[in-house]
This record gives sequence, structure tokens and C-alpha cells, in this order.
Amino acid sequence: MRSARTVEASLVVAGILVFSASSCSSKGGGPAAGSGGQSGSGGVVGSGGTTGAGGSSANGGSTGAGGSKSTGGATGSGGATDSGGVMGTGGSSTSGGATGSGGATASGGATGGGGTSSTGGATGSGGATGSGGATASGGATATGGVATGGRAGGATSTGGASATGGTGGRATGGATGTGGTTTPATLVQPIVRTSGNYVLEFGNVFFEVDPKVGARVVTVKYAGGANLVTTKADNADNYGSTFRTSPQSQWNTSGWPPPPELDIQQYTMASATDFISGTSPTAASIGATISKKFTPGLANDTIIAEYTIKVSADSKSFAPWEDTRVGPGGLTFYPTGDQTPTSGSFTLPAIQNAAACTWFKHPASVSASQRLISDGKEGWLAHVTADGTVIIKKFPDIAASAQAPGEGEISIYVDSGGKFVELETQGAYQAVPRGQSLVWSTTWYLRKLPSTITATVGNQALVDWVRGVIQ
Repeated sequence: MRSARTVEASLVVAGILVFSASSCSSKGGGPAAGSGGQSGSGGVVGSGGTTGAGGSSANGGSTGAGGSKSTGGATGSGGATDSGGVMGTGGSSTSGGATGSGGATASGGATGGGGTSSTGGATGSGGATGSGGATASGGATATGGVATGGRAGGATSTGGASATGGTGGRATGGATGTGGTTTPATLVQPIVRTSGNYVLEFGNVFFEVDPKVGARVVTVKYAGGANLVTTKADNADNYGSTFRTSPQSQWNTSGWPPPPELDIQQYTMASATDFISGTSPTAASIGATISKKFTPGLANDTIIAEYTIKVSADSKSFAPWEDTRVGPGGLTFYPTGDQTPTSGSFTLPAIQNAAACTWFKHPASVSASQRLISDGKEGWLAHVTADGTVIIKKFPDIAASAQAPGEGEISIYVDSGGKFVELETQGAYQAVPRGQSLVWSTTWYLRKLPSTITATVGNQALVDWVRGVIQ
């Protein structure tokens, strides 16, 4: 972080998921599988169990469930209708096996006569009629396929074949055979654009990194909306989203600015088609280099940021520190931690505690820079913009005792010029031997706030929604 005096001077001249002389964010600071019974692939949709197909004929196919009624019971095929069990035909006289009545009445299948004596299999009472298998999307459990005569069911067991829904646990997906899972987005190529910047563009996400300025994140858009991070036009130095080492007091005698090698110099980028990666020059002043890797979460509109601090000197301790600058006018909140927030040499922003969270409603204007340094819980921070776009930053939660000296797990910095607010998250402070690395990750979730939820201080529905998104 930097001192208040230094901050103001800089302004005259910037967490998935914001300063004092010693700490500042940017200035300083089967049924089981659901195949037949449980998942509803068979049982729920009734292909095997509900239609009684297995009961009517394919219990033999089921596994000889009629006699024991176990499989039918388990999948709802024979058990559901208990044809064999109730009639006991195959069971009591093995007529299912002997006469094939199992085929005719499904009792053979129900009693497992076919299964036990293979008569059912021979006569095909279960397999031949294969209703259990034939209709057996209940065969999603491939009950027919498990049994003797049921091999016919297994052979034709479209249920079994389409039972990805059951397997995937999304149940209704069985109807589509895909489990209802969303098809992952496709990453638009090339990643390196004509501007020389690197872009992850997929689904609703547009995420841009400028390798020439510390591999800084300069654009984050969701669903074609406005840029969620500030630009150089807002502040020449403090814009976009960056990463650096903590505590700030290590950088230099004044604590500001950050080492230029890490913050503003050109990074060496890796060649890739499915992620962005870059490494800084060595910052001799602190004995470390930084690497950044950004990977698209194609299935759920997320960005996974992995940061590495590699140490090149002895007796060094660091904490990771991500600083994301957003425009004013939004609402920021996080689960309240164990410590009372402090502000260093700055004024503490007006915050409120409600719904077990700490809330900061961005003011229309401020007369002086403000800063909050705090502990959090649960490992997340959320920010809702004025137009209802949401950034949620998820990161490893740490104990208050693990924070870097003079720093906080969470920090919010408010620019005195009203141009930006910094949302900052830090990891655990730890010793890193020469030649070793500290690796830390955070995940950004990008969403639109549902129309049924309002971005108001203390709104429990909003907090619950955020928790649901990151689960």
C-alpha cells in the first residue's frame, strides 16, 4: 500500500470475484445409480417400472426378479407390478420356465423361472418378449442386460444406452439421453488478437489481458455488456485487474508504487490455444518473479486465475494479492470475518453488517480516499454493478492469523477522485525458500443478477444466490 500523501499524489498524475503506509490495496494496501428406480431414468420416467414392462414380461429379463422380486423391486420392473410375485405362477410351478407362461404372462419372468432355469431365456419369455428391455428405458439400469433372458433387453436396452441422465445424476436428462448437462462453450480463436493483447472469448465471457503492461486484465465483459473493470482513461496507473506480492511494505521505503517489473513491465507470454500465461521479469527489489495463468471455465462462465510467486532470494515471505478495480456506484459484500475492520492512514468507508455479511454501498462521491482492511469468511467476495452484472471472486479462506503484516484477507479502497473502487483479496502469508514458489488461485464467476433479486444491503436472498452460484 502507499501512504495517504503518496496516494493523493498518484491520483493527480490503478478479487471471482479494495491504504496505509504499511498496507494498501492498490495504493497501499441401479436405484443407487438411478437407473431404474432412484434416478428416474427408468423408475421415474416409468419406462420399466411405471409401465410395468418389466413386470409384464421382462422380469425374467430383469434378473429373475419375479421369484425373488429383488430386482423387480429394485428397479420397479417386476416388483412394481409383481405379476410373477402375485401370481406365483413361475415361482410355484416354474411354469414360466416349463410352459413359458413367463413369456405369456410375465410370471415366468416375474418368478425368474426363465432366469433360474434358463427356460425363460430359452423361451425368451423375458428376452424374447423383452418388454422390459424393449421398453426399458427402465432398462436404464440395464436390468435386462444384467439378467439371463434379459440380454435381449440389454441388447435393445435403449434405456441403458440413454441412461447418461441417470448416471449423470440429472435424472430428467435421461429423456434427452445427455443427462441435461449444458454443452460447454467453445473458446474463440485466435487468443492473440491483432492488438497484441490476449483474449479468452467464450459463452458470455470476454476477458482480455495486456502483456505489455504487467499482463494486466484490461477488459472483462459479460453477455456483451459494459467493461466491468476500469480503464486507463479512468486512471493512468490504477486500472484493470492486477496481481502483486504482499505486504506492501516490502516494495520500497514508501510502500508505493509496486515493483515495476511486476506491475507495468512487459511479461513474457507462453504460446497456448486454451489459456493465457505470462511471466514477469525478476523484481530484484523483492527477489521474486510473478507468473499469471488464466484458464476459461467453458462449462460455467468462469475464469480461473492461477498466480505463482517464484522466489530468487533468501529469507523471503510473501502473501498473494489480487487487486481488481471496478467503477463506482455498485454494491460490494463478503461474509463478515472475525476481526473489526481497520483503515490504516485512511478514512474507513461507510459499511454495514447484515445477513452475516459486511456491505459497502458505493457512495455518489467522496472527499478523500477511503480504505477497509478486513478478515473474511467462506472465501468469497461479490460485487454487483449498477446494471446488475455480478462478479464473484472465490478464493481459499484463511484465518486472520495468517494475514500478511498490516494487510487483510479482504480490502476495499475508494478513490478520492470517484473514478474507481478496488476489490482486493489476499492469501496466506508464508515463508518461501529460494528457488521455490508460492501458488495461489482464485475463480471469477460472471453472472447477471436474476430479476427476482434486488441488489440491496442485507438482502438474504442475494447472499443465498451467491452461495448457490459458487457451490
